[in-house]
Amino acid sequence: MAGALLTVRFNLQTSCDALAESVRLIEEHAGEPSFEEAYRQALRARNGLFHARRAWCDLMSVGQPQMPVTGVAGGRRDGHQKAAQALREAIAAMEPAAVAGTSGNDVTAAGERAGACMTAAEDGFREYLGYLKDEVGRRLSLTRGR
Repeated sequence: MAGALLTVRFNLQTSCDALAESVRLIEEHAGEPSFEEAYRQALRARNGLFHARRAWCDLMSVGQPQMPVTGVAGGRRDGHQKAAQALREAIAAMEPAAVAGTSGNDVTAAGERAGACMTAAEDGFREYLGYLKDEVGRRLSLTRGR
């Protein structure tokens, strides 16, 4: 069980780090943000969350998701804030110290908290990925003269 907890936590942290990098790429380049690279980092973050979710499903003995989340049309730039907060909460719930030496019920409760946080992170990713996808598409159409 400890190995599964570490796998979930590692993938959540990977997701959180890639999401922070995506946001940094937009905020540090205010004049001309690198939306394509920010989108790639956001996809990397989304994939980390997907792998965390799959490992979590194994840990909790529930059905596996078949695909990672995708962006929604008209997404929101601030979706990254919801995703980042939920990722941090899921990481905290899956801390080995939070579940070490506890009963199976406590591990299940921690897993359920982490699962709810991952669902909230997926919602944030839908918004943020949608925003980035729209921005990349808009910029590509401008460079192609459409």
